[in-house]
Amino acid sequence: MAIYTTIRFSISQYIEWFGRLWFFGVQYASVMLVGLSWFSVLYYFFDDDEFAIDYVRTMLRDHALATALPVEDYSTAVFWTNGTFSGPRWSPIFGMLVMAQTMSAGYGFMIYSAAKINWYMVKDSGVVSKRTASLQKQLLKALMYQMLLPLLTAYSPPLISVMTPFLGITMRLMSYATPILCGMHPWLDGCVLIWTIKEYRMLLLRFFTRKKIADKDHTASTVKQGNSIAGNSSHF
Repeated sequence: MAIYTTIRFSISQYIEWFGRLWFFGVQYASVMLVGLSWFSVLYYFFDDDEFAIDYVRTMLRDHALATALPVEDYSTAVFWTNGTFSGPRWSPIFGMLVMAQTMSAGYGFMIYSAAKINWYMVKDSGVVSKRTASLQKQLLKALMYQMLLPLLTAYSPPLISVMTPFLGITMRLMSYATPILCGMHPWLDGCVLIWTIKEYRMLLLRFFTRKKIADKDHTASTVKQGNSIAGNSSHF
């Protein structure tokens, strides 16, 4: 969405790219590369060598999952050999930097896109109708919220859980909250759009209002029909 909106406002002659199959392939490949990089970090750089296994085994000895899963099945990142900032283990450190770099690059581009879009909106505000300007502002807000939401639910919690041990900080609460926040992301993403864009809010309101009116009409019709039957029965 950020790429489309940026091109739409700044270099609109390239907007037709989004109808080309090759450009869809480029976007899909970009997503796959990011996913592949994170998979490589978890599978290769967060290694399970003897040192890491022995280090983690003492921590998981009394853990509930330890009886069901072998220690080797965990993605383990032990950054230091002799305590924090002493004896660095470069493989997991490099993996952590790869994760941070991919997130920084993605969000850096989205921040640049938001600033660029806002600049063009201010520039063109005098040549578009108020309704168009209002819709553009709503779409920009939706873009910003959709950018921030996964940062708070899907990306930052796992990254914080990985980076805090690197600094020698323990945050148990973040480890517990990470699966919950990731699970909340899909439905929160839809709520953000409905809350931001007026037309979506009105459509949802009309949906529930019509349903409520229909229920009332059905109840009233049932009561009226019941009264009619009772009245006819009284004649007998």
